Amino acid sequence: MLRITAAAEQSLVLEGRLVGEWVTELQRMLRQRPYLQLDLSQVRFVDAAGVALLRRLQSEGVVLSSPSPFVAELLNSRPT
Repeated sequence: MLRITAAAEQSLVLEGRLVGEWVTELQRMLRQRPYLQLDLSQVRFVDAAGVALLRRLQSEGVVLSSPSPFVAELLNSRPT
């Protein structure tokens, strides 16, 4: 499960697991309204689709703030 909360006008806080259908839900939300920052401090797990989405968002200029060491390692590792 993933909880998505608007923290400010252009910022979202993500809590939980960014996997499966939640990746799709986050993509849907971001299509409706662009956000410039995602707070990842409460994200505990990200699957391959979630990592791909976060990397794409990062390349588009979205700030991914406060990832856990686990999530940071996933984002910094080379794609397979």
